[in-house]
Amino acid sequence: LYAFALVIALAQPALSQTAPLRWETNLDQAFKAAAASNRLVLVHFWAPWCRPCQKLEATVFKQPQLGAQLDPKYVAVKLDLDQNHELAKKYGVTAIPTDVILSPQGQVVYKTHSPQTAELYVSTMQQIAAKHGSAALVASKPVSAVPSVTPPPPVPQPQQQLPPSTAPMIPPVVAPSTPPI
Repeated sequence: LYAFALVIALAQPALSQTAPLRWETNLDQAFKAAAASNRLVLVHFWAPWCRPCQKLEATVFKQPQLGAQLDPKYVAVKLDLDQNHELAKKYGVTAIPTDVILSPQGQVVYKTHSPQTAELYVSTMQQIAAKHGSAALVASKPVSAVPSVTPPPPVPQPQQQLPPSTAPMIPPVVAPSTPPI
């Protein structure tokens, strides 16, 4: 019985290190959880029609160690752009997939196009969390409009542009040119 309990106890840390990232779907609940646990909020904007988003889901978010690496520092929220246009506009999301890092009070800490490899994704998120310390420290200091985190060098990746607005396009006004004399 003791040997069995020892095997279970030793296996527990290994199991927790392979937990997938837990995604919330309600931003308000994520803010509450982040404040209670002194973590940042990682908001991932995506859409089902976005090919880079699908690639990210398959190659990064399915990684079993992602949860163990990011859950201690972030409350992760995945928001479908098609259902959250106003929030995307509020946070300046112009292309997807995009990640917006927020303090528990809703202040933007950092915004980035989602890195397309698991290693780069984890590295970027860990650097952001390390730079900004605990969520309480983030909330106590002013957040600059330009992020001060230096993420790893960007890796070229396709970005899915948001669908065009339904507002009519207004052609530019061009001054008529005068013919040479």
